[in-house]
Amino acid sequence: MAKKLWGGRFGKKTNPLVEKFTRSIHYDYKLAEYDLVGSMTHVQVLKTAGYLTPAEASKLTRGLKSIHENAKKGTFKADGRSEDVHTDIQNKLHKKVGDTALKLHTARSRNEQIVFATKLYCRDNIAKVKTDIKGVVSSLKGLARRYDNLVIPGFTHLQHAQPVYLKDYLFAYAAMLNRDANRLEYIHKNIKPAMGAGALAGTR
Repeated sequence: MAKKLWGGRFGKKTNPLVEKFTRSIHYDYKLAEYDLVGSMTHVQVLKTAGYLTPAEASKLTRGLKSIHENAKKGTFKADGRSEDVHTDIQNKLHKKVGDTALKLHTARSRNEQIVFATKLYCRDNIAKVKTDIKGVVSSLKGLARRYDNLVIPGFTHLQHAQPVYLKDYLFAYAAMLNRDANRLEYIHKNIKPAMGAGALAGTR
């Protein structure tokens, strides 16, 4: 496994089976873009608080932006030896800017970092799903208008039932999808990415 962000006080190496069981890089690599947004924001927080000099903040921001550009373009290559994407990004940043990267996690807990990235990921992808739903509903309505008078057999419990208009059948699915879109809109509005939780009770 690549260099970890935790376990500094451990006297022995972690059992390889434990490392394999706890590794999540194979699916949380999707959070890369959002983790980097959080880190770039946190750099400015540390600079404002006086924990980073302007030169250090600039150095970290340049390194993070470089990795972020790859994530945005889809060319970010996750290191499968890393425990998770957060560790992978930290190791990549360390290679770019040296030991200044070690200051990035001042006043920020790992859990806070993960929650922020996950919330941002959910907000972004809910918006994409809503756009997809809108496209499907538009297609269903188009088919309904095209076959306005077409009658098809209705089914109940996999058996033929009464005849129904295809347009009614399609509009039923359009209504279900619109209902789902409204639910997603509610969820989207109530996802509140926030920073400053720290390891327990905040950093103020």
